[in-house]
Amino acid sequence: MIWNRNARRHRDEDDCGEERNLCVASLKSWTYSIDIELIHRDRKWNWAQYEFCPRVKGEPVLNGQPIFAQETVLHTPSPGSILLDDVDGDSLIRAVKAACGSTSPVVWRSLDPTFAIVFSPPGSVELLEPGFRDRHHWDPVAVTVLLDSYNHVEDYSGDLDMGVGLLLYVKSSDLLEFSESLSLEYDGISETLPPVEDDPRLGRLQIPDSSNIEIDYRLTGVGCSECKVTASGKSVTVAASYLNDALLSLAEAVMAIAAGDNNTSAEFMEEPGVHVWRFTRTGADVHVLIEWHKDWFLDQRDSTECEIAFECTCSVTTLVRATVLSMAEVLRVHGFRGYAKEWIDGLFPMYTFNSLRLALRNLLDRT
Repeated sequence: MIWNRNARRHRDEDDCGEERNLCVASLKSWTYSIDIELIHRDRKWNWAQYEFCPRVKGEPVLNGQPIFAQETVLHTPSPGSILLDDVDGDSLIRAVKAACGSTSPVVWRSLDPTFAIVFSPPGSVELLEPGFRDRHHWDPVAVTVLLDSYNHVEDYSGDLDMGVGLLLYVKSSDLLEFSESLSLEYDGISETLPPVEDDPRLGRLQIPDSSNIEIDYRLTGVGCSECKVTASGKSVTVAASYLNDALLSLAEAVMAIAAGDNNTSAEFMEEPGVHVWRFTRTGADVHVLIEWHKDWFLDQRDSTECEIAFECTCSVTTLVRATVLSMAEVLRVHGFRGYAKEWIDGLFPMYTFNSLRLALRNLLDRT
């Protein structure tokens, strides 16, 4: 096991311009190794995000594709790495520690359903060459990384079942030291995303009725959702199905407006038909237009034939504020795992949510 508490600890600046302390925990088995680096931690939602990089002879073996092609403004993984969400606080650390003295396999799964690590106790995996124990005088723990290659390997061809991505044999003492290094990462990193949705400045914002907007997004059943939008005394409720990730689409569009884009759009697909949200920014204000199209396909949509479902103008700050508060309420009601279950294994868009929280904090700092 290779781990240097000082040599690999450094200061860096993430994509949002925030400094962070980094320390990589590494576990090595001959030419194979894994690096796990804690990137973000959020106490409010009991969430942590790790960057996971498996290596062979020191070289990454994955393409570094975020699962389900989710774009992350918050953090871009290093080459050969994937991002893993731990939504039970330090459950990864607890799993590694439990595996050190367990007589049965211990499994850790990230929120991403296509990734898992299995820690098998000595003697439970008979894949060692004959005479290994006699020559080396120790009985190893088997660390098996399971992943869905379809999401992580560019030239993969095969079925979609999870398979062995990497198999390491390590000493129990090495595994214990690995858990200690993970604990140092977890305890050493400060909270990178203060919960802006609890910021008292939100309650003190002087928002004229003409500039305000409220968004209430809710899951209404398995694979079903609805969103009520209210502004200037008008309101509309639009529905969406699992055919596209409606909440992610809305959040990414609002994030683009917050980042300075002048025109963005989001889609809420139904069965059939689609609501298209169009955002047009002019200075500190944004025009919101929601269109109803009877057809999903872009080449068959005719803007002259669409129905205008809703239209208003609000400030960029209130639009970002409304989106953040609505997403926070969804997370409070369902939690990460509850959301994934209701949205048919679709993950809560935590990356974009965090980006919006940072954007809102920056907007509040300028008011």
